Amino acid sequence: MVQVEEVKSKRQLREFVMLPFRIYKRECCWVPPLVSEEYATFSPTKNPFFKHSRVRLLLAYRERVPVGRISCHIDFNFNEFWGTKTAQWGFFESINDPDVSSALLEAAVDFGRTNRMETLVGPLSFSTNNITGLLVDAFDLPPVVMMPYNPSYYPDLVELFGFTKAKDLLAYIIDKPEVPERLARASQILKKRGNFIIRKLDFSHLNDEVKILKDIYNRAWERNWGFVPMTDEEFFYTAHQLKQVADKDLVFIAEVKGEPVGFSLAIPDINFALKKINGRLTPIALLKLLWYSRRITKLRVIIFGVVSGFRNRGIEAAFIHRTFEEGIRKGYRSAELSWVLEDNRPMKNEIEKLGGRVYKTYRVYSFPLV
Repeated sequence: MVQVEEVKSKRQLREFVMLPFRIYKRECCWVPPLVSEEYATFSPTKNPFFKHSRVRLLLAYRERVPVGRISCHIDFNFNEFWGTKTAQWGFFESINDPDVSSALLEAAVDFGRTNRMETLVGPLSFSTNNITGLLVDAFDLPPVVMMPYNPSYYPDLVELFGFTKAKDLLAYIIDKPEVPERLARASQILKKRGNFIIRKLDFSHLNDEVKILKDIYNRAWERNWGFVPMTDEEFFYTAHQLKQVADKDLVFIAEVKGEPVGFSLAIPDINFALKKINGRLTPIALLKLLWYSRRITKLRVIIFGVVSGFRNRGIEAAFIHRTFEEGIRKGYRSAELSWVLEDNRPMKNEIEKLGGRVYKTYRVYSFPLV
């Protein structure tokens, strides 16, 4: 018999955090997260997401042994922004047993209905500003930094319960370490025509720069599917996390007549190094992390966006060009561009023109509550 209980004690929180280490024990592609960062994620005093949301962490037990977990939550900022009544679920893990997964998902449905929501969407851990979606293919490839990974049976468990696709998110790979001549030529022409400049982020004035990035982010992505504006606290919280792995030569801001109108961000795939330390930052693990960090050859391009009114001037192409140039100069050999909405045809066209190809698909599911 499966029992589902809300996480209330320190012991249960530890079980919630550590359960993936059991689930993925034989999954060679899984990358263990830093345990300390996981605790921070679920801390209402550290993670600012909790300030505008209602969160429940649930564990599934069989004979008092944890066999699954899930979060169910309501992001009040999301619902206010879109005028919806949506609950979300995330941080889903389960052994390969429909009784376990169904008990967890049923608990998430009950949570949504109890709070008078109309739709349940996930996995969002906790929102589209964080780790999003369920991997539905390419299970033989490890995830890049801040992207999910799950066993191949997860989509079957979720769909068996009755969830249906809400949206697919695509990950592209570019693995030719050379700047396409067409891109270099076009970028220079468009830069002159568009009357814009591309500059690197000034890390010596990081707080001021982060405020600029937040303003651009909330303006440039505001009509994207699943978007939710980030609060000041959330943006600085995320910026602090990214600062630890960021490459100062791979963050760019676009300006038109001194006005910031877009930014792009690529970071080294620190997962290559994290995989070597099994989630623990011991002194020896820290040395290993530093050693392997110097041998990273892959980037994740997380963001490049431009605010409305300044698109189609070539800024996006210029971002890609500068990222290509700097990345190759610094020894990176490939890049994942993720994630891209399946129906974002302009972005897909730009990436495909550069030789990018879809190599992973992630899915967000929905379930009606009324």
